Amino acid sequence: MVSLGCPKNTVDGEVLLGDLYRSGFEVTDIGEDADAVVVNTCGFVEDAKAESIETIIEASRLKQEGKVKKIVVTGCLAQRYREELAEQLPEADLVIGFEKYGGLSTALKQVLGAPPEMDDDD
Repeated sequence: MVSLGCPKNTVDGEVLLGDLYRSGFEVTDIGEDADAVVVNTCGFVEDAKAESIETIIEASRLKQEGKVKKIVVTGCLAQRYREELAEQLPEADLVIGFEKYGGLSTALKQVLGAPPEMDDDD
């Protein structure tokens, strides 16, 4: 996960990673070892928007090189401009705003083609 913007985004990102881990995902610090890169964006000031889009494009390079399978865009930019991002950045496989974070695990499993029973609740 790449978390951009304010301290709240950092906390949200940590919570998201914890939720994904509890749902059976393995979390890694090395982007090239990941099946998916999550870009937790900021969208309140122009510089933050530009940094977020630049980071999504950088992640897309990893995808083009075959180093990651999917790119997930979350955060404020995804919340405010979900449709525009999905349309203008087809590199993003999943765009999910903070109001839909509860469904991130399920949506990520779907885009990765992972079985829904992947949960490690035993």
